[in-house]
Amino acid sequence: MESPTHNVGRWLDRHAETAGGRRAIVDAERDLDYAALCDRSQRCAMLLRDAGIGRGDRVAILLGNRSAYIEAVFAAARLGAIAVPINARFTAPEIQRILEDCTPRLLITTV
Repeated sequence: MESPTHNVGRWLDRHAETAGGRRAIVDAERDLDYAALCDRSQRCAMLLRDAGIGRGDRVAILLGNRSAYIEAVFAAARLGAIAVPINARFTAPEIQRILEDCTPRLLITTV
């Protein structure tokens, strides 16, 4: 089985090295190049790790269309965790069913 150091979480590292100054993502809050996106996902991964997230843990992500969503997906991948995307337009009962089914260790969302 692959180690967490050889997965999609490292794709961003390679892009930061080869095209760090190129634009990676733009939203209403941020305009990030690959180097900045890589840095933010690494910092997010450290926060997840400090919260007890590790290989195989599920991390539910309930965020709208924003850079933080991408950062969280890459952060989970860096740790070998499983990102569980949840559509922010789902109703409360739909979200509840997903959370009950996947039993995430952590939910990332906004208030």
